[in-house]
Amino acid sequence: MKTINFFKIAIIISALILGFSACNDEEMEALADFSWKVKDKTYEVTFTNLSYDATSFNWEFGDGETSTEVEPVHTYAGVGEYDVTLTVSGKNGTDKVKKTLKLSDTKPAGAITIDGDFNDWAKYTAVKVSESASLKGIEEIKLTCDEAFIYVYAKIDKTYVTGFFSVYMDYDMNRSTGFAPTFSTGGFDGLTQASIEDGEGCLFKYTGEPGVEDWSWDETVEWGADGLYNWSTVVSTGNSSEFEFALTRDMIADLGSEELGLTFYLEDADWTGAKGVIPENGSAPIKLNLKTGAVDGLPEPPTPGGDGSIEIDGNFNDWADFTAFVVSEDAEYKGLKEVRITCDENFIYVYGKMDKAFASTGVLSLYMDNDKDAATGLAPWWFANIGADFLSQGRIGEKAGNILQYPSGGAPGSGDWPNWTSIFDGDTAFSWSDVKITGDDAEFEYSIMRAMFTGLNNQINLAFYFESNWEPKGMLPSDRETTVSLNLSTGIAE
Repeated sequence: MKTINFFKIAIIISALILGFSACNDEEMEALADFSWKVKDKTYEVTFTNLSYDATSFNWEFGDGETSTEVEPVHTYAGVGEYDVTLTVSGKNGTDKVKKTLKLSDTKPAGAITIDGDFNDWAKYTAVKVSESASLKGIEEIKLTCDEAFIYVYAKIDKTYVTGFFSVYMDYDMNRSTGFAPTFSTGGFDGLTQASIEDGEGCLFKYTGEPGVEDWSWDETVEWGADGLYNWSTVVSTGNSSEFEFALTRDMIADLGSEELGLTFYLEDADWTGAKGVIPENGSAPIKLNLKTGAVDGLPEPPTPGGDGSIEIDGNFNDWADFTAFVVSEDAEYKGLKEVRITCDENFIYVYGKMDKAFASTGVLSLYMDNDKDAATGLAPWWFANIGADFLSQGRIGEKAGNILQYPSGGAPGSGDWPNWTSIFDGDTAFSWSDVKITGDDAEFEYSIMRAMFTGLNNQINLAFYFESNWEPKGMLPSDRETTVSLNLSTGIAE
């Protein structure tokens, strides 16, 4: 009988294990890899190190900056493509990997690009100068923000395009703590002034007696300093000029994080005095929510129908964020109480609220002015400023409708009812919900195929005419002088 020497076996097994371990060490080389995450609405990037068997790290961020941290956080100057390189070293060698970071792909939905193309402002509601204003040089302002910037769109009288544009800022919404001018009820703690044509300006901090109109300011960011402004080119059309700019929030000392009051002030090139003020002389500043980008008293930018937000299902909750056009108390006809409208690439969507008495017999007509020119289509007596190139008549009780086009043989600019060219009559181009009756009201929604309308422009004007048994029962807008403007790219109506 043989005797096994367990001591010898243990030595042999240990040697084999060490041998395999040594082989594995020789094969295990350093491997470089990483991923990243961009902080929402900023250019701050957090890098996650995914490297293997490495003990030292060298980051090159593609903008001239470097780091030796394991997982650095780096803030870029702005959008662009950056080649980020990570070089790692370990006990068995080095490795390098390069990846391209595209910050332009990480901008938040709804962000404003300062490029002189103002289409991304279409979903924001304008603060406009009134007809009774004494100073009309600023025609309208749109405003929003994100974590990094305050964005401003302005339309002005082009007479003053060589002038200066000032933004008065009330950081604490308190008149008693800042500059208290006669043109506003705000108390302004900061002021930016810029040349409209040059896109350069400066920032001041109020140092005068609080609560009075004491013109005492310290320049905290000098004229033309980099980083304060990002200014677009000026685009002039007709008698108006448009421009947009962004103010960098980090460069505005003492700016809070909750809300900000703003008043916009326009002067000519010779500084001869105000040519425009919004809000108007003596009014409170516009209140901007610095967390959401919303303007107090104005609707938040809705999500247009193009993202599938409207479903024709009789559940009207998805219309909550869209502008309602409501009948006025003094309207002659009140059978049509409210209309909302939007669109996407394929459909025009309509929501209506009517008197329930007309639920089965009501017909809602959309008078559509494709070129926004009252002289080129039907000019009906019941609407003062529309020239209808198309007419859609939705028969609510039948869940059907027809689409007509103003004929070439008509008398454009007149109210003479022509022999319209029929494009469609039936139900396949329309999709209807059931009518929902609550109390005295009846609600409905439907969609119309856009393909039925040939040659639609990007922006059209609309007026709504509601009838029952061929008798008028409602008209919107109620004043019958204004129209609803629908942007067919964004789905926004105003």
